[in-house]
Amino acid sequence: MAACPNCGVENPDRARFCNACGSPLPESTPTVAGEVRKTVTVIFCDVTGSTALGDRLDPEAVRRVMSRYFAAMTEAIERHSGTVEKFIGDAVMAVFGIPTTYEDDALRAVRAAGDMREALRLLNKELERDHGATLVCRIGVNTGEVVAGETSARQALVTGDAVNVAARLEQAATPGEVLIADATLRLVRDAVVSEAVGPLELKGKSVPVTAHRLLAVHAGAAGVARRLDSPFVGRERPLAQLLQAFEDVVADRNCHLFTVLGPPGVGKSRLVREALGSLAERATVVRGRCLSYGEGITFWPLVEIVRDVVGADPGDLASSIEALLREDASASEVATRVAQLVGGQTGLALPAEEVGWAVRRFLEGLARAKPLVVVLDDLQWGESSLLDLVDQVSDWSRDTPILVCMARPDLLDLRSDWGGGKLHATTVALEPLTPQEAERLVENLVRGVDDSARARIVDAAEGNPLFAEETVAMLVDDGVIRREGDRWVAASDLQRVSVPPTIQALLAARLDQLNDAERALLGRAAVVGQVFYLGAVHQLGADGERSDTGRSVQQLVRRDLVRPTASDLVGEEAFRFHHGLLAEAAYQMLPKEERAVLHERLADWLAAHPGMADGDEFVGFHLEQAYRYRGELGPDDERSQDLAARAAERLSAAASRAFARSDAPATENLSRRAAALRAPDDPQRAWDLIGLGWMLGDSDRATEMSQTFDEALGLAEATGDERAIAHASLGATFAPWLVAPEGGADAIVALLDPLLPRLEGWGDEGGLAIAYVCRSQISWNACRFEDARRDCARAIPHARAAGDGTFERIALVTGAQGGAIGPASVDQILEDVAELESRAAVYPSLRSMSLNLASAAHALRGDFDEARRLGEERLAVAREVLGREPTGAYEAWWRLETLAEDHAAAEGWAARGYDQLMSYGDVAHASTQAVNRAVSSYLLGRFDDARRYADACREMSASDDAINQYSWRSVEAKLLAREGRTEDAIRLIQEAIGLAETTDEFLGRWQLCWDRADVALAAGDPPEARAALQQAVGLAERKGAVVLVDRARRRLAGL
Repeated sequence: MAACPNCGVENPDRARFCNACGSPLPESTPTVAGEVRKTVTVIFCDVTGSTALGDRLDPEAVRRVMSRYFAAMTEAIERHSGTVEKFIGDAVMAVFGIPTTYEDDALRAVRAAGDMREALRLLNKELERDHGATLVCRIGVNTGEVVAGETSARQALVTGDAVNVAARLEQAATPGEVLIADATLRLVRDAVVSEAVGPLELKGKSVPVTAHRLLAVHAGAAGVARRLDSPFVGRERPLAQLLQAFEDVVADRNCHLFTVLGPPGVGKSRLVREALGSLAERATVVRGRCLSYGEGITFWPLVEIVRDVVGADPGDLASSIEALLREDASASEVATRVAQLVGGQTGLALPAEEVGWAVRRFLEGLARAKPLVVVLDDLQWGESSLLDLVDQVSDWSRDTPILVCMARPDLLDLRSDWGGGKLHATTVALEPLTPQEAERLVENLVRGVDDSARARIVDAAEGNPLFAEETVAMLVDDGVIRREGDRWVAASDLQRVSVPPTIQALLAARLDQLNDAERALLGRAAVVGQVFYLGAVHQLGADGERSDTGRSVQQLVRRDLVRPTASDLVGEEAFRFHHGLLAEAAYQMLPKEERAVLHERLADWLAAHPGMADGDEFVGFHLEQAYRYRGELGPDDERSQDLAARAAERLSAAASRAFARSDAPATENLSRRAAALRAPDDPQRAWDLIGLGWMLGDSDRATEMSQTFDEALGLAEATGDERAIAHASLGATFAPWLVAPEGGADAIVALLDPLLPRLEGWGDEGGLAIAYVCRSQISWNACRFEDARRDCARAIPHARAAGDGTFERIALVTGAQGGAIGPASVDQILEDVAELESRAAVYPSLRSMSLNLASAAHALRGDFDEARRLGEERLAVAREVLGREPTGAYEAWWRLETLAEDHAAAEGWAARGYDQLMSYGDVAHASTQAVNRAVSSYLLGRFDDARRYADACREMSASDDAINQYSWRSVEAKLLAREGRTEDAIRLIQEAIGLAETTDEFLGRWQLCWDRADVALAAGDPPEARAALQQAVGLAERKGAVVLVDRARRRLAGL
C-alpha cells in the first residue's frame, strides 16, 4: 500500500492518484520487502499414541484432551517468549527469534522444551483422573537460518532447513525424550546437562546429524559462561576510577553511583570483578542481576541480594532480615517491607516512597559493619520501578558508605539522564581493547599460537574480549586450533574467521532492538561495507526509506553502532560500523534476493564516482555478488548473464592494473574471478587466463601455470585471436619446461625466434618484455648469466612502455641476481642493490631482492653476521609484501651458510627449498636444491646422503642444465675418489670441468676448483691440486670474494 504524502491515506500499490484527496502519488522504487533472514531456534513437539486415544475416547473427549494439551504447550512456549508457528495434527511447531530476536533464544527454547515436558507430566495427572488416559510427547529442537515473513506483513511462516531438521529430530526421539541439535547445544552448553546421541541418519539429510539428549536445564544459568580464568588485560584507567570512587565513599561516607557502560562483551563485568577482588577484605559485596524476561521480576536483583545475605531458604524471611538490622530502631518495619517486596510476605503493593525508604535503610544496615558494595548487573533489562529505586537509594543514602556499581551497554536508551544532576556519580564508557591489549588477551587464551593465527583472531574480535573468547572457543570446537603440549597450533588455514554462533545471536538481538528504519539502513550500509558512504546508503533505499536516512544514521551514531570516519570520496560523508561483526550480522539478515538488488544498485552508484581508488574492483565485486545471488535463487537468465559480463569486464580491468603494479595475490584473485564469470565463447577469457598464468609462474606454481596456459591456448585458438594465440603459446611452451626440463629450452628458443619479429610488428611492448624475460631464463638455466643480464636489460624498457610492472620487476630481479650468481663483482652487486632500492617504492617486493643481494655481498666479503641479519630482514619483508617466503630465498641462505662453512644450516635451507619446490611441481628448480643438499651432505660427512641427492639431481636435471650437470658430477667424483676409484673420479671431474667452461656461474665453478684439488690429491697429483686452487684464487679475486680468496690461499700454503 502507498501512503498519500498529502493526507496520509493508504492506497493500492498500482494507484497513481490518492483515492481520498486526489493528490498525485509518488512513484515508488522497486524494492524487496516482507522477508528477513534470521537465525532462530525451532521446536517440534508431537504426541505419540494419539490414534489409540481416539479409539478409546469419544471424539468430543479427545478434542477436550487435545485442547488442554495444546493450551499447556502454548503457555510453556509463550512463557519463554516463543511464538507458536502452527499446529499440525497433534504436533506443535514453535519458533524462538520471530518476531523479535533475543540473544538467548536458544536457551529460551531449551527451557521451554523442558517446561513443555514438565507441563505434560502435570497435565497427565488431570487427564488420568478425568479420562483415564495420558499423553506422551517427543520433542526436537534445532537452531539455524530461516527466511521469515515480516510480522508487519502478517507473514509469520518460516522456511529453511533448520525447520526440517527440528522435525526430523522430533521423529527420531523416543517417547518422552527431548533431542537438541549440535548447533543448539553450542549456544546452551553451560546451562544444560545432556548426552550425545547418534549420529543420526535423518530423512532428507545427506550426512549424519549429531544430536544430544536433554537431561536437565540449570535454573538461572547462562547458556555460555564467560571465561574468567585468563589474566586481566588493559582497563587500567577505568579500574583506577572505580577503586578511587570506593576510597572516596569510605572517606566521605556518601553513596556513590558508579555506572559502567559499554557494548556486550566489552568487559564490564570483568572490570567490576577485578576491582572487587582487591576490595574483598575491606568491603561487604552483594550482587543482583536483572533478568531479560519472566514474571514478577521487577525487583529480582533485590531478591538475589537478600538471598545472598540471609541464605536461600531462611524460613521466616522478615525475621532473618530484622536480625541483620539490630541497631536500626526501624528494623522490624524495614524487614517487613523488604520481605514483602521480595516475595516473603503478601499484602498490598507498597508505595514507591516506602519501597525506597525500606531498601535504603536495609542497605545502610548492611553497611554499618564495613563498607558495602552493591553490584547490579544487566540493568538494561531493569524495569522502570527498579531504576527509580536505584535513583532514590543513591540520592538519599547518607552517613553510611554505600557504593552502587552497575554494568550496562544501552542504559541511556532507557534513561538518557542517567546519573545526571547527582553530586556523587561517575559514568565510564568502556571502549574496545587496543590492538596491543587484544594481542595479549588472545595470547593468554591460546598461548604459543603462531603470529598469523593470533592476528586473524585479533582482527576478527576488534578489541571485544567476549568476541575474542568465543572466536577461540569456536575454533577449538571446530578443530581449527588444537593444543600440542603446552602450546596451541593452527591445524588449518585461518584465511577467514566466521562469526561464532554465540556472538551472532548477541548481535542479531541488538539489531532487533532497532526500529525498522534504523535496521534497514544498517542492512544497506552492510552491503557497502564496514566503511560506508551516506550517499550510497541513501541511493540504495527505496523512495520511502530515503527520507529517513539522515535521521536514522544520527540515531545509530548515538547508539554507538556506527561512527563518522574519514572519507576517500570528495563530497561524501563516510561512516564506519563500530564492529565488523555487526556489519556482517546486519548483512546476514538481508534476504538473498534483496542482496542481489542492493549490490547491483551499489555498483551503479560506484560507477558514477570514477574518482574512487580501485573503482573497477569494487564495481566488479558488487556486480559479481548480484550475479551470484541471482544464480542461487533462479535460472541463469539474460539479466544474470548481463551482470556476469559487466562484472567480468570490471574485474579484468582491475586485474590488469594489479598485474601492472606487480601485485601477485590481487592479480590471481581478480583474474580467476573474471575468467569464471565470462561466457565460454568470450575472447577476453583467454587474456584473463594468460595474465593469471604468468602470475602463477611468478609465484613458483609451475603445474598450475602449465594447466592455465593450456586452457588459455585452447580458448585463443577457438576464437582465432592471433595475439592471444602467440602469448598463450609462449606460456604453454615455457611452463612445461619448469615441470619437465629436458628438451624444453630448445622448444622455447624455436618459438621465440619467429615470435620476436611478430611482436615488434604488432607494437606489442608487453609481449616483447615477456619474450625477452623468457629468453633470459634459458640463458640463466644454462648458467650464462651475463647473457641473461643482457636480455633482462632489453626487457625493461619494453615493460616500462607497456606499464607492465610484473615483468619489469622480474627483469630487474633476474638481471641483478644473475650478476650476483655469475661474474659481477661485489662492487657491481652493490650498484645493483642501489638500483633495486630506487624502484622499491614502486614495486615493494624489490626490497626483498635488494636485501638478498646485499646479504650475498656481505657474505662474499666474510661479514656473515651482517649477511644473516640482512637475510632475516629479507624474509620478513617477503612475508609482509608477498605473504610467503620465496623459494629463491632458500638457495640464497644455502649459499650464505656454505660460504660461512655452517654446512648443517646450509643443508637445512636446501631441504626446505627442495620440499617446497617439489610440492609445486617445479622440478627444474628442485633439481638444483637436490644437488645443493648433496654438496652439504658431503661436507657433513654424510656420504650416502650425498650420493642419494646427487643421483636425484642427475635424474631430474635437463641435459642442458649446466650447473646441475657439473655439480652432481663434482660430488660424485669426490665420492669415487674416497672409494679409491681415482680413474673414474678423474674422468668425471674432467667432464664437470668441460661443462663448467661453458658457463659464467661463480660459486659452483669455485667449488669445482676446490673439488678438483680434492680428486687430484686423492690421485697423488699435488701439482694438479695447486693448479686447481690457483684457479680458485683467480675466480675469487675477480669476484671480490675476500673470504674465498683467503680460504684457497690457506690451502695452497699447506701443499
